[in-house]
Amino acid sequence: MLQTNKKSTLCAPKRPRGWKVFSAAFFGFLFCLLSFAPMAQAYDYVVSVTDPVVNESAGTVTFTVSLDQPVDVLDVDFVLNYSTANGSASEPVDYTSKSGSLTFGIGEDSQTVTVTIINDGVVEADENFVLNLSFSSCGSGCLLGGGSDMQGTATITDDDKYSVTIDDQAVVEGGTAVFTVTLSQAVIAGDSVTVDYRTNDGTASAGSDYTGHGLTTLTFNPGDSTKTVSVITATDTAVEANETFTVDLTGCSAN
Repeated sequence: MLQTNKKSTLCAPKRPRGWKVFSAAFFGFLFCLLSFAPMAQAYDYVVSVTDPVVNESAGTVTFTVSLDQPVDVLDVDFVLNYSTANGSASEPVDYTSKSGSLTFGIGEDSQTVTVTIINDGVVEADENFVLNLSFSSCGSGCLLGGGSDMQGTATITDDDKYSVTIDDQAVVEGGTAVFTVTLSQAVIAGDSVTVDYRTNDGTASAGSDYTGHGLTTLTFNPGDSTKTVSVITATDTAVEANETFTVDLTGCSAN
């Protein structure tokens, strides 16, 4: 019997000459490119905040919060939280509390926080409060850099002054008129206030109707708010209309 043996074969497309060499070179180049290409880097941003000084009458005080470099395109957003806290100044008497967040977008390296301050009309020492910062988030996992300054201090300088008044008195001839000199508030620690006064004739005459005072200084020490000035009047036998003289204040200064 005649037998024939059949063999199965797979047909592969013919590749152009040099294919194997090209493939090896291409993938080798790709490997090197990936090996040495710089990887995306998350930055550590160093934060700083100003310590502003303003006059009480300014109405607001502004903190400037800065990064040591603009936010990179890979980081998208860098976010800080902030809130105010009392120092020697107290909320709500001296300033209005504030809190929130600051978002630094791509290319940004500075933001501001503006806080309202209160002009209370009270003579007082300079006062301060703080703005506290805390790290919130960053889009690509960037971090808060070492050496960051996360607290700013605002100093409010006082611009108020003491004012002074004196009352009116009526006294029977021969009596002593006691005038009260009053400051707008008690003198604060560290201050002293001086007020000058003198008497001046009206229809009454110094010497014959009352004992006059030349220029005299009253000194108000810490805690003082009132002083008195005594003027002795004279008695005579003449029938006459009511007469007057004045005690005039000529200066008020704080030291």
